[in-house]
Amino acid sequence: MHSEGMNYTRVFMGSYVEIPESFGIENNSLAPAVGSFITPWKRVEETGLYKGEKKFDLSQWNPEYFDRLKILFRWQMNWILSLK
Repeated sequence: MHSEGMNYTRVFMGSYVEIPESFGIENNSLAPAVGSFITPWKRVEETGLYKGEKKFDLSQWNPEYFDRLKILFRWQMNWILSLK
């Protein structure tokens, strides 16, 4: 991050995403590759999003999302504790 002129991590929780061609930004972290966008909700077998991505079932949670979130929080806490 430092080599890119950044000094903090911003985490978007939920469903905000940008289409890769939006805004002309190279390596836009808010525009994940097709098939790699993960949200709190499970996907269903019905297409409907950008480039054939599957729709979401808002009545079902996605355990993979919460597993990744826990890993991120643990990493962040370990990093914060290492500064003390």
